[in-house]
Amino acid sequence: MQKQTELLAPAGNLEAFWAAVEKKADAVYIGWSDFNARVQAENFSLQDISRMIPFAHKHGVKVYIALNILLKERDLPEIVEGLKILEGLSPDALIIQDMGLYYLIKRCFPAFRLHASTLMTIHNYPGAEHLRGLGFQRVVLARELSIDEISAIHRRSPLELEVFVQGALCYSFSGLCLMSSYLGGKSSMRGRCVQPCRRLYESGKKRGSFFSMNDLSAIRLLPELKKAGVTSIKLEGRMRSAHYVSSIVEAYRTVLDAPEGDTEALGRAEDLIRQCLGRKPTPGYFRYPRLMDIVTPHFSGTAGLFLGKIITARGDEALVRLAANVGVGDRLRLVRPAHDERHSFTLGKMIAKGKELINAAYGQEITLKMPIPGRKGDLLFKVDAKDAALVRGSGRIRNLIFAATKGCTISPATKKGLSLDPAVSKLFPEKSSGARQRKDLKWWVKLGDLNHLSDVPGRGIDRLLVLLDEKTFAQYRRYHKQVLQMQRRFSWMLPPVIEEKQCRFYEKAIDGLRRAGFKYWHLGHISQRQFFLHKGGDIHLSASYTANVLNSLSIRALCDLGITEVEFSIETDLGNLKEALAHASGCSVGLTVYGRPPL
Repeated sequence: MQKQTELLAPAGNLEAFWAAVEKKADAVYIGWSDFNARVQAENFSLQDISRMIPFAHKHGVKVYIALNILLKERDLPEIVEGLKILEGLSPDALIIQDMGLYYLIKRCFPAFRLHASTLMTIHNYPGAEHLRGLGFQRVVLARELSIDEISAIHRRSPLELEVFVQGALCYSFSGLCLMSSYLGGKSSMRGRCVQPCRRLYESGKKRGSFFSMNDLSAIRLLPELKKAGVTSIKLEGRMRSAHYVSSIVEAYRTVLDAPEGDTEALGRAEDLIRQCLGRKPTPGYFRYPRLMDIVTPHFSGTAGLFLGKIITARGDEALVRLAANVGVGDRLRLVRPAHDERHSFTLGKMIAKGKELINAAYGQEITLKMPIPGRKGDLLFKVDAKDAALVRGSGRIRNLIFAATKGCTISPATKKGLSLDPAVSKLFPEKSSGARQRKDLKWWVKLGDLNHLSDVPGRGIDRLLVLLDEKTFAQYRRYHKQVLQMQRRFSWMLPPVIEEKQCRFYEKAIDGLRRAGFKYWHLGHISQRQFFLHKGGDIHLSASYTANVLNSLSIRALCDLGITEVEFSIETDLGNLKEALAHASGCSVGLTVYGRPPL
């Protein structure tokens, strides 16, 4: 395979960044501060980034900055300050999902190249075309797409396509997961996922990790992905170690640089991947509908290499018969399946026959010193291997990067006075000094089945939203007269995910319903406005909470795109909602107050 397919590597710390460059990644993506979808990674300061970008460029490697979280209103001033500094550092692209951030960049920082994050939930050609029209140069497609679907998008869109090929998978749709918010109190779309999908659950008499996805590994599919039109293959792992990044980049580089069909190169690469200690591998959705090994419910959601079961435990010591090699400095995880507990630690000491060991081999009985008390029956996994060279060289790596980029720092002049920039100031008007004008609340009700139409009260509801799918479209013919009687308060609602193969149905159904006089349409995804472009007529578009609007600039962005009414994100808190509405203008804003949203 020719090298023209970009190999994009993750880096959550300087050691991983060094490893990615050293192993010949074509590009590296990194996060700035807390404004990215991996807040728990070390991430980087702007000062770090000011050295990393020129260092990477000297080695022919591009740097993409992930700013791919939803922004709350209080985040906006700091993000403005950071964008001004980043503009002077010239990263090769920004990866974003928030429409408010897009609005800000396009008006005040138009020089940035924009890549749409996988969290923008792009599953079809209209989605890609929508982003192209907004000025994005690349889209990271949703992980749920098959190779055939990717190819169909590529045939119609000139947009660069990027896909994840290695690493963790999410159970929910890309950019729509509410599981962490509702079960853990922290938003995955703000980079704070607590991974409730990795936990044990009970269903009747069954108990298992029903939602814990296996790890994506598509190294055997690289030739097919290239033929499908993929521009960049992306490796997940900004929470992983430098050892992981080094091994996984080397594996994919080996296959990309080898002639297509080179089984020896593929074998070496798969050996390297096995050393990365991930979960059970799966080709993910690329082979859909022939799904294989997506979830293994009977096995713990823990990544890593099984080391053994604790035979006996006393205090901080645990006796184990090893099922794999282990060494001091390796990262281990203790799993207590009965209680769904997990504890991670770095192995500091192990003993066999009274002697302290540095390394121990498969089959040996050893006593581990652990920072947490173990229990008989607890399971141990090796989740990362110590890379002695990288550990010893961590300080040296920082010094080498900084020495190679001497003089590439952020000057005090760059940092001052950005809030006075007139172009930026216009986006942040002063809050109204007077009380907001009170308006009568409008009540909207959502319905997923026209068989329940008779249950809708004749009064008190301003808008009835009915999900449009093949079932309700068929029902519409049956309930035609009743629906037409309600037409002035009737809105068809589109689902947030429309597969490529479903687009033709929606195009025909929407055209037919528009001709029948329906003018209110509730979009599950902002790209669905593509179905209404250049159609003319009296059309009113509103947007669901799945449009992920969490700040006032996102409201303005949607207003500029022709949306007249917006549902605010159901992940908001009351304080953020008040702050956003104090600055919002253009659209009417609503909020879902009752229901069971899909997680």
